[in-house]
Amino acid sequence: MADKETKPRRSPLHDRHEALGARFEEWKWGLRDTQLVPMDYGDTYGEHAAVREGAGVFDLSHHGQVMLQGIGTGDALNAILTNDIDRLNSVGKSQYSLLCNRDGGVIDEILVNRFTKSSFVLLGTAANWLDAAIVINDYLPGMVELAVLDGAQTILEVHGPEAELVLDRLGIPVGHPHLDFEIATAALWEGAWSCRTDRFGEESYLVVLDNEPALKLWDALLASGATPCGLDAYDLLRLEHGLPKYGTEIGPDINPVEARMGWAVGWSKEAFHGKEPLETVRISGPARRLWGLEALDDAVPLADEPVYDGERQVGATTSAGYSPTVDKGIALAFLDPDLKPSTELHTPGPEGPVPVRIVKPPFTP
Repeated sequence: MADKETKPRRSPLHDRHEALGARFEEWKWGLRDTQLVPMDYGDTYGEHAAVREGAGVFDLSHHGQVMLQGIGTGDALNAILTNDIDRLNSVGKSQYSLLCNRDGGVIDEILVNRFTKSSFVLLGTAANWLDAAIVINDYLPGMVELAVLDGAQTILEVHGPEAELVLDRLGIPVGHPHLDFEIATAALWEGAWSCRTDRFGEESYLVVLDNEPALKLWDALLASGATPCGLDAYDLLRLEHGLPKYGTEIGPDINPVEARMGWAVGWSKEAFHGKEPLETVRISGPARRLWGLEALDDAVPLADEPVYDGERQVGATTSAGYSPTVDKGIALAFLDPDLKPSTELHTPGPEGPVPVRIVKPPFTP
């Protein structure tokens, strides 16, 4: 929790969320602060349905932003982060990457965005972004400057089959390729940029803009039919798509290989933080691997519970819940590496053992 004399930070849209009846939680933010984040507006499954069927908008302003610029910025980042920055071969390209510790564990998941030949904006998770910024700054050459963009902008993400239509009507750039971003030309949204993320199996755009126009954009999105969605719905969508979450499926003691995030690693690069231990794990095989579990009856698995093959424990669940999309209980779990898809196991549930089957994520088409 935050220091008694320190009030939790608030999103620039906090009053909007409060007026809509949002339920808030206090999340760790940076090194010592916390921030109030909207978890739901009274109907998590309804918010989930809005994303699957129409358009839902999430306030992700609790994520941290860092700008790096100067001669050699790209090379410096390439020597620190896991993914290959050289793949961002032109302005307007984005890339998911990881910052690992020297043991190969994950410090933070980062979206890297190239604005010029020598300037990048990094978006990190709420809890660890400042830790990541400090580590990155410690390894930057003298010609590269790092600036924390603290509270200056709002971060929205609009998801769903109608996301592009709603944003296009409002003059926000859409239609560009996956993990490309474009800067808005409409005077109302001057300086805003829109990155196509397509997370959770639905079309989605991350929109970053200054706080004052963000209030107008939020209002315009809701007036255009987008549904305000909280982070409980975001997490459910994330679970359905089988994506790791910091603190459950990735973290300082969890490496990208076992978490199925090898796609965010540029294995052919000469060096990056944690490369040597990660190469060892990749070659020899991980001691555990992230799998999906789907319930074989109407019960719903629980998070943080052991998974058994008969009487033998073979792993533990990390995230779990009911999926409206596939209409069954699902979970992510770290399991022994020799287990294969379709293997039937069991895990404790609210009313007794839940029979489950191993599947490879995602759970949704």
